[in-house]
Amino acid sequence: MTFNEEKGNLFEDVKDDTVYAHCIAQDDNYGAGIAPIFVKFFKIKSQLSKELSASVEAQEFGNEGFCILIGNTANLVTKNHTSAKPTYKSITNSLCDLKRLMILNGYKKLCIPKIGCGLDRLSWPLVREIINDVFKDTDINIKVKIK
Repeated sequence: MTFNEEKGNLFEDVKDDTVYAHCIAQDDNYGAGIAPIFVKFFKIKSQLSKELSASVEAQEFGNEGFCILIGNTANLVTKNHTSAKPTYKSITNSLCDLKRLMILNGYKKLCIPKIGCGLDRLSWPLVREIINDVFKDTDINIKVKIK
């Protein structure tokens, strides 16, 4: 695994062989932060709504973190409602699920913002440590784009 933080725009130079991840709530509401930008940029609203609806029907509502992979977009479901805050457990679980999906689909590159640390107010040093711990035994290259 490699891990690099660099200044830049997550949406510049998007590549098909890279997974782009962000955090969302299971309530299918993308009102603030990077989520509405992600959903619009990658044109995944309809498919994501279907997947979130299916996750509720599968009684995953309340699950402490999982990932929905649509193409090369990873949607880390870290909380039930947009107004809620994720936990370090839900971030960890969603990243573990992302790792599983990346390995299963043969992805080796991941590009993320400081997940969970904008409006959700988690501590970036703690989230960085979780990311490094989750992916340490992989050959996945992680790039964190910082404004």
